[in-house]
Amino acid sequence: MKKYFLEAVVAIVISFISPDTGAQQTNSLHYHQYLQDVFKSELVYPQEKSEFQFTLLPQFQKSNDFNSIIIPFNAEFGITDSWQIALGLNSFQKIVPYSGSSVYGLDALQVGSKYSFMNIENTNFHAALGFEASIPLKNENSDSGNEHISYEPYILLAVDFPRLHQVHLFTMTSLEFFDQRSNPNEEPEPTELNLNGGFYSLTNISF
Repeated sequence: MKKYFLEAVVAIVISFISPDTGAQQTNSLHYHQYLQDVFKSELVYPQEKSEFQFTLLPQFQKSNDFNSIIIPFNAEFGITDSWQIALGLNSFQKIVPYSGSSVYGLDALQVGSKYSFMNIENTNFHAALGFEASIPLKNENSDSGNEHISYEPYILLAVDFPRLHQVHLFTMTSLEFFDQRSNPNEEPEPTELNLNGGFYSLTNISF
């Protein structure tokens, strides 16, 4: 049977910026930031100094094996204009497989940090280095699932094309490895190499 995958995502983003920070943005930034986040990947853009951002990202997934509803919550704070810290939690998840027991409750807690290098050497190239740690939380009605603490360093590269409808091209490479000592009763998890990327552009539509 042909497998299919359906995912619906609704994002709610709230940002709080101090008045002084907003005034500095006009004079200091040399790049156009039309998006702060995308799902399934990170972007090089940092939070500005003293800026909070809260993101609620409900997700629905449907496949031949399971249905799931997950509601991740993320909070980010800019320590400087280049360095931010983040805290994430799947505040609710319900995974219903077509065979076996359902899983519901909380998922892993994520803590992370990212440092961005924007307009490197006064060009349209950007980069960022980041690190994220994931700490599993016990789910109700489930004796399965990954119970290892994981660590994921990553690097982001991006380039802007201002004359091509402000196209922003980005890529993310990360290496996720698991602390087998965090749960010696679980089977060892293999180290994972993750690659993803994408682009977006600003297009004016007239009617």
